[in-house]
Amino acid sequence: MPSHTKVAFIKNARQVYTSLYFFLYLSILLAFYLAIFE
Repeated sequence: MPSHTKVAFIKNARQVYTSLYFFLYLSILLAFYLAIFE
């Protein structure tokens, strides 16, 4: 695998993980919000 392709793959994977963690964080905030205000 060429090095520039590997770098692009790593950047892409990092972007995917960042968005996954962001959605996880949002769902946790929503769960706390519902638990407090229900």
